[in-house]
Amino acid sequence: MRGAAIKMAIIMFMCILLLAWSPVMPASALQQSSRAMERLRGEAHGVGPAPAGSSTLSYHVRIEEPSIEEVNGYHVISIPGCSFIDDPGAPALPVKTVAIVLPPSSTLDRIEAQSIRSRELPGEYTVMPAPQPAMLGGEARPVEPDPDIYDQAEPYPAALYAYRPEVQRWCGYKLAFVSLFPVQYVPAEGRLIFHEEFLITVHLAPDTPAVARPTGALVGQLREAVVNPEVLNEYDVLEVSDPAYLIVTRPLFEDAANELKELLEDRGYTVYVKYVDDIVNEYSGEDVPEKIRNCIKDYYQNHYVSYVLLLGDVDPTDVDTDYQLDVNWEVPTRYVYNPDPDEGYDEYYTGLPNDLTPTDYYYAGLDGDWDDDGDGYYGESPSYSATGSDEADWLAEVWVGRLPVRTAEGAEAYVAKLEDYLNGLKMRYKRMLLLGAHLFDSDPSDYTDGAWACEKAAEFFPPEVAKRRLYENEGNLTYSNVVSEINTYDPIFVCSASHGSTDKLWLYWTYDWFADTDLPDQISGSGLIWYALACLSGAFDIDEVDRGESFAEAMIRDTDGSSVAHLSSTRIAWGYVGSYWFLSGLSGMHLWLFWYYMSEHGDWWGPGYVLYYWVDWRYYLYWYNYMSYEWHRKTLLAYMLCGDPSLPCSVGAADYSGSYKREIGDEVPVYGYGFVEDAAMSIYLRRLDWSTYELERIFVGSTTTDDDGDFYTVIRIPATVRVHTSYGFMVSDERGNFDYDGSIYI
Repeated sequence: MRGAAIKMAIIMFMCILLLAWSPVMPASALQQSSRAMERLRGEAHGVGPAPAGSSTLSYHVRIEEPSIEEVNGYHVISIPGCSFIDDPGAPALPVKTVAIVLPPSSTLDRIEAQSIRSRELPGEYTVMPAPQPAMLGGEARPVEPDPDIYDQAEPYPAALYAYRPEVQRWCGYKLAFVSLFPVQYVPAEGRLIFHEEFLITVHLAPDTPAVARPTGALVGQLREAVVNPEVLNEYDVLEVSDPAYLIVTRPLFEDAANELKELLEDRGYTVYVKYVDDIVNEYSGEDVPEKIRNCIKDYYQNHYVSYVLLLGDVDPTDVDTDYQLDVNWEVPTRYVYNPDPDEGYDEYYTGLPNDLTPTDYYYAGLDGDWDDDGDGYYGESPSYSATGSDEADWLAEVWVGRLPVRTAEGAEAYVAKLEDYLNGLKMRYKRMLLLGAHLFDSDPSDYTDGAWACEKAAEFFPPEVAKRRLYENEGNLTYSNVVSEINTYDPIFVCSASHGSTDKLWLYWTYDWFADTDLPDQISGSGLIWYALACLSGAFDIDEVDRGESFAEAMIRDTDGSSVAHLSSTRIAWGYVGSYWFLSGLSGMHLWLFWYYMSEHGDWWGPGYVLYYWVDWRYYLYWYNYMSYEWHRKTLLAYMLCGDPSLPCSVGAADYSGSYKREIGDEVPVYGYGFVEDAAMSIYLRRLDWSTYELERIFVGSTTTDDDGDFYTVIRIPATVRVHTSYGFMVSDERGNFDYDGSIYI
């Protein structure tokens, strides 16, 4: 535990140093967010200096050259870091989100953007129409080009930019976003117009000065994401401390909470325990969830809390009783208004109101009150809020998990399971079990296989993390094989992609299932981190008397192994159909983003940090222009974490010495500590291509740890790397303990 605490201290110290760095200096190796964020913001430079108090900020944004490929008789236009127009049947043209940090004493008045350099692309094109999202478990509906658009002789889209006149805050920083449409299509003539450079002008208005309180790698993350990182230096920054941990629970779970507190303190956290019974008397709020949220805000602002565990289950009667504390095990969630077109399936399977999605995201995003218009419907999109604004705070300040137990014995059993997991973490072999079922098969263009998402997830972990595969289309995904694989190989990671119900994960072709709420009785092991791409299997709020517990609850509550952390959807989940679109958004994208960032940051910081600080932020930034669409909102609101949000999945820490900028042939010292003793170590460079989502991994060296688990070696940058490109270092010992230890630029 000492090594992990030291690693946290080093990272936090480096984050403090970042605040003093000039924006022209290269980012530290400790800024572990992908350098692909730079692609997301494009190349940008200001138009002259923007002095404090300036009423406008202006920036040039250059767009990377689009790539064009033919798919099923259509042309697909893609640009790295860009999403696509998500109106089904409309041309799926690139959309680029530009993030702008506002000065601390300003707010947003308006944004203007204009193309200052454009050209027509040679050739004649038929642009592929945007796909129709489908419910996982529903029928895939084919999409035809919208004739109202495809017959027109005017450029589409007509506007080159769009934005919402609202400011998002993230740990005190004020952010505005604008969507650019860098490619226009003249359908009747088959012409494409590429706008390769934009001038963005941000008009400001005076505002109360803001103070930032960044945590973790936020500063480095924003420096790479925003178009104007120099403005970050204008903020006064409150003291940065090691992240603390808040347990929100009920007196029924007092013994388990205190045992968990001691366990977390041994890992280096400062831990606070607050009882809902006290919170409702000590904090203001319209109802119990708002009082809990105000308590979390207090501990975030005054006690440096970053992790929050809700220790208690959700009472399904809360939707009728206005969150009355009428059972001694409940810690309420928040029901948000999320009327996606799910044809009533949410209510059919859960027995609860169809348009209300239970989400603990409410406790993670701490700005605003999630009910801007005061109508009692929380988290409304701009389409439904009377204010015309997005009521949800998508940029989370804290990282939330839930332990959905109803008995003191169940809570104590989880803590004991967690302790066993942590004690065995270093020496267990890290293995990954991939469970992929068929998803859609209406016709050849709708063929979609969950194995595709599993294979993408597997790419991100080094070869030392052994992968085991059970796929429906290979004939080996069966209930008995799942039991055998878990009991025989004791995987630490399970990635599944399938149809689901509250109590089962389903096969497609046979209408049978490969996992259910009885699975925990059939398996044992050292503990799993399970991401389940499926509908409803995480419904922690259903009536257990009438409908039984959800699959996620069964896996978390099991005493001898099963899930120690479980990420799944509380309601119907959405996905794109077909090989080209499936991983480009909705559940397919959310899954691989989770495993990608777990491979970079989950080793120590845990799945809660990965989910809220990386996955949901990246998804929001990527899909900003379409976050008013209920299927995108549901993807973030419904995929909830059960279990410890700080749960590590590996041991050991590594880093490299010297400059961020390197050349082919350079020697780079790499060192680490806390790995398995006298173990073989492998060292890799890796890079994710954000236009294709393909991971490049290059083996660059090996060594052996000493009898303390430490190592030092020197690697040489190989000629096989791409120049003018950023690569991340990853090291792994022979048992699969891995660490992502920063980036270099070749």
